[in-house]
Amino acid sequence: MKKRFCFIIILAAMFLLLLTSCGPTAFRKVKEDGLTYFIDRNSSLCFVSGWTWDGNEEHMTITIPDTVQGYKVTQLGGYAGGGNGWDFCIMPPAERSEAFVEWTLNKYLNEYKVVDMNITLILGKNVSKLEKIHCKNYTIGLDEKGERVCYMPYVYVICDDENETFYSKDGKLYYRSNYSLVDEFNYR
Repeated sequence: MKKRFCFIIILAAMFLLLLTSCGPTAFRKVKEDGLTYFIDRNSSLCFVSGWTWDGNEEHMTITIPDTVQGYKVTQLGGYAGGGNGWDFCIMPPAERSEAFVEWTLNKYLNEYKVVDMNITLILGKNVSKLEKIHCKNYTIGLDEKGERVCYMPYVYVICDDENETFYSKDGKLYYRSNYSLVDEFNYR
């Protein structure tokens, strides 16, 4: 009976250890240069969940590095344990905004000034996956005067030549496998 009880205790402990190593605790959230990263300590990889603009017109470049704190940055957007999804999005300064569904968009576009955010997005060589990209919608934020405006992000993409999954041409991002345009972004 004691052997059976010890076996059950050991099995339960191993199960709990497995759950904690695969669950949300395996991910660590890091913020650097306006970017939010989720690092998966089990796989030595990480993804970028978003960028928050500081409001300075001279800071309109997002650089996705090859690594963050020694972990390869392999995707934009993703899941951080337990099925928690994190969109890759471009956020205006001062307050996080909400994405509008089509039926509410016209109300806000008539009510607030529309401001284009012209962003340069530089992708590192390790980015091989795009998941939960949320960069084609208006967001509400505050402008430099503290007034509410509708921001619309437009990107000009520069991709590292060593990236094996994507390439850029004329500021647009394409898949190397089939030369198709990545349509998750608004381009100029």
